[in-house]
Formats: sequence, structure tokens, C-alpha cells
Amino acid sequence: MKNYFQGKVLNGGFSCKKWYEFLAKLEGKIIGIFAESLEGKRSNQYNSYMWSAVIDAIADYSGNSKDAIHSFIEDKFADREWVQVGRENRLVLKTCSTLKRGEFDEFVKKVKLWAQEDLDITFQEDYDPL
Repeated sequence: MKNYFQGKVLNGGFSCKKWYEFLAKLEGKIIGIFAESLEGKRSNQYNSYMWSAVIDAIADYSGNSKDAIHSFIEDKFADREWVQVGRENRLVLKTCSTLKRGEFDEFVKKVKLWAQEDLDITFQEDYDPL
């Protein structure tokens, strides 16, 4: 059985109520715990927001598929980086899947601003990635 909990460590404690509820169910059992810092990584929830709120709205507006819109906005807004293989250099797209939390946040802001200004799309809620 694997479970995932996300929160912040404050004063040596973990800010996730569900974690403590889960631990209570395991009273007396031997468990293993794996923990990693999520600093720099965007959450699955933030990624879901991008697909379900932002990309979906643009796809509905344009009549294109979500995948086509994802490719379009990556091409329009994502940074590029030089990659060298042997003697050959190419300027390639830095895809969304490689973006860290702050980079992804800036990417989402750019896409939403463009969609609001150029396409007149209104987003119902703003998402706080933290």
C-alpha cells in the first residue's frame, strides 16, 4: 500500500492533517517512509489545473484538441535552449515537462495573460501553486 502526502515541514512537524490521520491507522505496525523535497518541482495538482482549466478553455475556444493547444502554447511561450550532440548544435524547445515550479508558474501566467488579452477568455479561478 502506497500513499502520498504533501505538505510543509515547520518546526520539525509536518503540516498535513491527512498524514497524521493515516499514521493513526497504522498504530503498532512496522512501516517504511520515503520523503523528498518538492522544492523546485511543480505539483500534479498544478499540472492538472493547467490542462483542465487553461488548455481546456483555449481548446474549447479554438476548436482544436487539447494536445494541439499544448503543442501550440509550448511553441509560443516555452524557452529554448542550445543542445550540442557531437559537432552539431540545435536550438530546441524546453518542454513543459522539464520546467521547475517557478518556470512553470511563469509559463502559466504568460499563457493565461495571452488568452485573456488576445482571445478574451476569462478564467473562473486563479490557482495558487504553493
